[in-house]
Amino acid sequence: MTDQRAEDARRRADEKDHLPTAKTAARSKAPLPQSVDVAIVGAGTGGLCAGAYLARAGLKVALFDSHYVAGGCATRFARGSSGERYQFDVGLHYVGDCGPGGITDRVLAPLDLGIDWLEMDPDGFDQLVFPDFTFRIPADVAVYRQRLLDLFPQERRGIDRYLRLVRELNSVGKTIYASDGKIGLPQLFHIVTKARLLAFNQHATAAKFLDSCTSNKQLRAVILGQHGDYGLPPSEVSALLHAGLANHYFGGAYYPRGGGQVLSDGMADAIEAAGGSIHLRTGIERILVEGGRAVGVRTEPRKGQQQDVRAKLVLSNADIKKTLLE
Repeated sequence: MTDQRAEDARRRADEKDHLPTAKTAARSKAPLPQSVDVAIVGAGTGGLCAGAYLARAGLKVALFDSHYVAGGCATRFARGSSGERYQFDVGLHYVGDCGPGGITDRVLAPLDLGIDWLEMDPDGFDQLVFPDFTFRIPADVAVYRQRLLDLFPQERRGIDRYLRLVRELNSVGKTIYASDGKIGLPQLFHIVTKARLLAFNQHATAAKFLDSCTSNKQLRAVILGQHGDYGLPPSEVSALLHAGLANHYFGGAYYPRGGGQVLSDGMADAIEAAGGSIHLRTGIERILVEGGRAVGVRTEPRKGQQQDVRAKLVLSNADIKKTLLE
């Protein structure tokens, strides 16, 4: 019994060390720096990833977030007794293109996070269930096309028009990525000569673009079946955003072993290991601007205290409207 109690104690201690809140106290109480090279507003995945890269490059980095866990939507929470405790992801569902050489792999590999990506069923990582048929979305655009043709043989022209947009966006994305994000004459020439459908529909909504492809409601429902991933109706979402999402998962759908929290914890640990700091329960009231440029941040009042942190550069991982308007 003594050995069993000791083992249970070790297990509980190990679980506590890996809880999302394991470092909440330390990161909430960490003294704020007077000045840094880069102040980052928001410790979501974007802020953490940028912070990890900058800290590893030798810059003094500080992240500020009003939440009690770093990671934004890539966090989790636990419910239940110690004997039956369940972990819930806050926002992560699946991540696309995580295989070797995929965009997710290229972004995260330099950070050495050691993420174990589990591939979801490539023959049907998403399943759309309708009253009279079911459609499995594969991680292969050619298989996807054939399944659409099998269900809707009279809609070949519209299916191919939609997939032409998907392929053109993929091609342009690879061209721009190869140029380190720069859009110059070679990239513009590529768009004009090989991505004209994309160029003509760059401002179209998904609904408007599909109007030029098909009027078949069932086909439209299948094509738009993943719209829950971005949370907007077809009448509002950009056609290119939707096509980009489809492309992302044609590179495979994956889930990180341990849930979204492992991504956040890995990046947060990388920041601190490189000398950076993360300050939780520390919201930012405003970005300080002098002479037309950002020079630091001012924290929200906490226990009657506020502090200005000077910075050579300010990055905002917060909501864009809040950043610009507030």
